[in-house]
This record gives sequence, structure tokens and C-alpha cells, in this order.
Amino acid sequence: MKIYKDSALSIEIELLDLGIVQAGDSKEYEFYIYNETVAELVDLSFSIDSKEVEILSYPKTLKSKEKSELKLKYSPSINLKQGLKAILKFKGAEVYS
Repeated sequence: MKIYKDSALSIEIELLDLGIVQAGDSKEYEFYIYNETVAELVDLSFSIDSKEVEILSYPKTLKSKEKSELKLKYSPSINLKQGLKAILKFKGAEVYS
């Protein structure tokens, strides 16, 4: 599975860079998850290593070569000099037919 910044799947990312958001404000982001394998991915779950980032929606399954949106919301409690960079983790199972 790969993560992209755009729906055309032309900008692959490995580390989520959510930039700078002022404390008390929030910003929503859309990323795109792509299943590059020949297997169907099922029972997907996602987590992120920051308590200030909420996962709003994500795909529960992805067929082979299918893409879907991942929506996040960043609501910082303090102002940072640099933007937040976060690691997205996922779990799931592969089903081969």
C-alpha cells in the first residue's frame, strides 16, 4: 500500500508533513491510499503517532489497484516553529483469489 498527496497518484509520500497550524485552529487534509498489490486488502485500520491528529475517514478494504481517500484533521494545542511531521501506521490482511 502506498500513500499519495494527490488523486492522480503522482506525488508519493512516506512521511506526512502537515505543516504549521496555529494552536486553537484546525486544518483538514486529504491523502490517497493506493493498493499496488494483486491482493485485496481487508480489515484495514490506521493510526497516527500524534494525539493532535484525528483520522476522520479511511478505507476498510481496498481491491487490487484501487485507490481511496484518507482524511485527517490536525488540531494543535501549542504553536510550533516547524510543521508537524507524523508517521501513519496501518494494519490489515491480504486476500488472494
